[in-house]
Amino acid sequence: MPTAKQCIRVLKMICGKYLDHPNILTSYHFKTLVLWSAEKIPPYHWCENNFAKCLINLLDLLLQMVASNYFPHYFIQDMNLLHGTSQQHLISLARQLGKIRKAPMKYFNMQTAALFMFGI
Repeated sequence: MPTAKQCIRVLKMICGKYLDHPNILTSYHFKTLVLWSAEKIPPYHWCENNFAKCLINLLDLLLQMVASNYFPHYFIQDMNLLHGTSQQHLISLARQLGKIRKAPMKYFNMQTAALFMFGI
C-alpha cells in the first residue's frame, strides 16, 4: 500500500513541524493507525487517487483516539498506546490536531499539497 506509506510520511511531517509535543506520537502510532484504518477502508481505496481522502480519514481517526485518550495497540487491544501521557499534553495535542484537520492545506508544504490536490 504505497498510499499508506505516503500518508505515514505526511503524518510524521505534520507531527514534527506543527505539534508542540511531537514525541507523543511515534512512527509506531502512525503504523498502528493505518492498520486500524485498513479494517474500515476497503483495499481498493488505498490508491494514489484517494490519497487526500485516506489522509483525512487517518487524521479523523487519530484525532478521535487522542481526544478519547485511547489509542489501542493493534494486536494487544487492551494496551493503550497513550497510557502514561499527561492529560494536559493530550488535550493540547487534540486541539492542535483539530486545527490541522479543519484546514489541512494550511499545514502542508508544496510537495504535500500537490499530492493532496492532484493525487500525484
